[in-house]
Amino acid sequence: MLRGKSRRSAADRSALQQLLPYLALGISVFCLLYFLWPSQSSLPTTSITGQSTLIVYAFRFTDPEAVNNFKYFLQHGIVQDGVSQYRILVPAVVDSEALELPPAPPNTQFIKPPVNCFEAGLVGWLLFQSGLVDVSRFQHFVWLTSAVRGPYLPPYLDGTFPWYRLFTEPLGAGAKLVGATISCAPLIYSDTVQLQFPHVQQGVMATDLKGLGLLKQEGVFECHQTWLENQRQAEFSASEVMLRSGYNLGSLMARYQGVNWLDTSKWDCNARLDPTQDGLYDGTSVNPLEVVFVRVHHAQVVTDTPLARQALRYEAWAAESKKPGATDISSNAWIASANKQLTQLRGQRLECFDSEFYINSSPLEFKGWTPAQAFDHFLKLGFKEGRPFQFHC
Repeated sequence: MLRGKSRRSAADRSALQQLLPYLALGISVFCLLYFLWPSQSSLPTTSITGQSTLIVYAFRFTDPEAVNNFKYFLQHGIVQDGVSQYRILVPAVVDSEALELPPAPPNTQFIKPPVNCFEAGLVGWLLFQSGLVDVSRFQHFVWLTSAVRGPYLPPYLDGTFPWYRLFTEPLGAGAKLVGATISCAPLIYSDTVQLQFPHVQQGVMATDLKGLGLLKQEGVFECHQTWLENQRQAEFSASEVMLRSGYNLGSLMARYQGVNWLDTSKWDCNARLDPTQDGLYDGTSVNPLEVVFVRVHHAQVVTDTPLARQALRYEAWAAESKKPGATDISSNAWIASANKQLTQLRGQRLECFDSEFYINSSPLEFKGWTPAQAFDHFLKLGFKEGRPFQFHC
């Protein structure tokens, strides 16, 4: 009896040994398919649901620079990536032929709204009244105005990373409204009435489908009649409804990364000053490469404010780098400005110049120099070279 069992066991082992290579092959194929076959979470959203991002640009001629801002976006802001759609709104009251609109790319439509509203009202008309958009098809929504210029991206990202994702990706991390900048500056109605809480500033805003519904219910996209009411509804109410609903805000500002704006102790941010004004961003100015879109107005260009100057320099450099042939990098706008300032500095007295500070800024280079030598060097070379200096009087 035992011998029969032994013979059967040997036969079973022999059969199992013959099957082992096939079992091993099957397990290997299964593992290979398991790890290489794309999971549902790794597939692009559009391949699962057909959803994508809708970008709406609303043009209004409120400032001479609005046209330049608009043209810049048409040249640099429309991304052909297969998942973004663009709707460019140019109201019928605007002579679109004078704007020299280019041919529309495949994912872009130029539309003439028959209403004359502020930008948020134009966006609302398109999304909820025109019948031209099925909002349920889209996952994210971005709307912009011609008051801002952009997108500005560093060269190592330009052309390789769609700018709008900088605004839509934070929407999945607790934020329901994202923009370039956030301000805690109040909206003043009168001497006794004002609104003051953190708010995403108009120019560029992004939300998802749920957030869009909240904004619509709040009246953000209505056709407001006055500038003050538009600021109240399209900017302040947009953030207020999100905070009231328990959702955070988001921006691209380096100083505000990781801030929980639901915490009311943060509502005095930046001493309640508008950070987009030159010098008021904690003593400095926002950078176009930091926030991607910046306000550029005619008055800023005429007075050569640092923010406008920086934005226009980036724009000029980008245009030069794309021209065929050698790029002229020999010029420097600082020289002309320095010559004007030197005319005034030469009128300063030697005793007012902090020669000790100037010498100590480069102690090895200026070792043993007299105050007169330091001041003479400053006027002839140091100022134009950008060396640190200060005057006592």
